[in-house]
Amino acid sequence: MTLRSFRARILLSSVFTALLALLLVWASTGLVVSSTRGLGSGPDGELAPALLQACKAAPEQWRRVRVGHVEVGFVASDAAVNDVPEGLRSMAVGDRRRDPENPRFRWWHMAETGPCAWAALAGGPPPRIHDATRIGGALGVFLAILGAGFGSYWLTVRPLLGRIEGIRSAATRLGKDDYEPAADDVNDALSAIGNVLDGSHTRIVEDRVELLARHQALENHLAEIAHDLRTPLGSLLLALGEVDAAHPGSPATARAIGDAAYTTALVDNLHQAARLRHGLDPSLGECDLLDVVRRVELRFRALGAAKGVDVAASVPEGHLWVGCETALLERAVGNLVHNATIHGGEHVAVLVDVSSDCFVVTVLDDGAGLTHDAIADLEAKTFRSDPARRRSSGLGLAITHEIVRRLGWTLQLDPGPEGGLRVRISGRFLRT
Repeated sequence: MTLRSFRARILLSSVFTALLALLLVWASTGLVVSSTRGLGSGPDGELAPALLQACKAAPEQWRRVRVGHVEVGFVASDAAVNDVPEGLRSMAVGDRRRDPENPRFRWWHMAETGPCAWAALAGGPPPRIHDATRIGGALGVFLAILGAGFGSYWLTVRPLLGRIEGIRSAATRLGKDDYEPAADDVNDALSAIGNVLDGSHTRIVEDRVELLARHQALENHLAEIAHDLRTPLGSLLLALGEVDAAHPGSPATARAIGDAAYTTALVDNLHQAARLRHGLDPSLGECDLLDVVRRVELRFRALGAAKGVDVAASVPEGHLWVGCETALLERAVGNLVHNATIHGGEHVAVLVDVSSDCFVVTVLDDGAGLTHDAIADLEAKTFRSDPARRRSSGLGLAITHEIVRRLGWTLQLDPGPEGGLRVRISGRFLRT
């Protein structure tokens, strides 16, 4: 049940209670009205002599008059004898009888003839006073109960709902920066729940700070290891290249060169990933795209030769300056060429096309290639950044995609025109 529904039910309950009280009061106000009859002369009492004298003094004014607030007097003259109920006209002088048609009235036969010969007194307040008493009493009790209900809501229920709302809000913000303490000074179960939430929030924040510190230390350590390994791995690749030149065609040397190249790429990707994780902006710097592609070609030509793969690049003459750090751009292009050399066919081509203020770097191989569905699955595993994405081992492709994304460029994967895989990086350059 929501808090809004809870409030509505409490208000409806108060209104229902007030309406029920109104009905009960309406049914019981007859007792109140009956008790007012004792305020004046009852029907069984003697007719006050002063009233009789007043009637004889001005009989024309005493036809259907009200005497007091709770009793109605009626005096009949000779001409108004027809107003006397027919069953009472045979009464002797001095008799008193109750009206058979309206027991509320009692009649007196005061004299044979003349003014004030007949008189009638009501045994209670007039109908208007009776109705007013009933309505006023019921309305007063209704308003009193309604006021008591709203007063109880305002003084008791409303603060309780506010405390419940505070606990709900604290529970939804548990562990967040905008958390507000849920405990208060009241010593009850709600305050105990608030204390538990506050304690849980404190522990979550402390654990998060500790985990972030550990994660940061691990990333820094990883970046330092990756940086320290780059130099010996580079030397290892050069040494293996010299061994391969001295003893060409050795399968063991080819495998060693492939493993060393893979390890070098892995370490370099981890190093660049740590830099990107620390908030590095790849666009803070300039480099010559054509020069980067030429260096990537030279580096992977040796790896391709060891694996029997021809790696070649086609770039225009001159320079093409882009807004990117040199190491990151070389890593982005190198990852694509490395994947094509390892997983492609016998030929890998790197093409650079320039038109207007845009460029396109294409890495194409003649391997088995991937279907459109397989490419979509690879992109879902590698490019999506949400926590629910499926994981893959394509660290190099993920690093390339992250660098390209932060630069505002685009990365596109398609099946090659004649088999294999075609990967394109497109963006804008600064100048030539």
